[in-house]
Amino acid sequence: MNGLALGAFGLVPLFVRRGKHGFLPFAMLLAVMALSIAGAAWMASGRQWPGRWIPRLAAAVSVIFALEFLASGLRLVRLQPEAYLVWLSCYFAFSAICMFALGTRLYGMRAVHGRPGGAVPA
Repeated sequence: MNGLALGAFGLVPLFVRRGKHGFLPFAMLLAVMALSIAGAAWMASGRQWPGRWIPRLAAAVSVIFALEFLASGLRLVRLQPEAYLVWLSCYFAFSAICMFALGTRLYGMRAVHGRPGGAVPA
């Protein structure tokens, strides 16, 4: 979902040629990306892993990022331009850490359970 949302933002200038592109479409796509990470993290927390609170915490932080992106896109919260860059940097760093953690956890489960083809037990 992250790639689709980012790809959709890349296609916006191709189809909308008039006027300014505001921050709202970008903020909504970032919110979709953050909510997709929240959903993946919440689904991962349902497994019987030690440390189930870590994916739940990641889901909560992702929802907070999504709410902030929506609030700034709807201009409910006014931020300086530098603050947008800080929020974006923090979000993309958080996203990379979450994806890396989920990948290593799933790879570790496959190695422990010896499942060929990457099948993870339910």
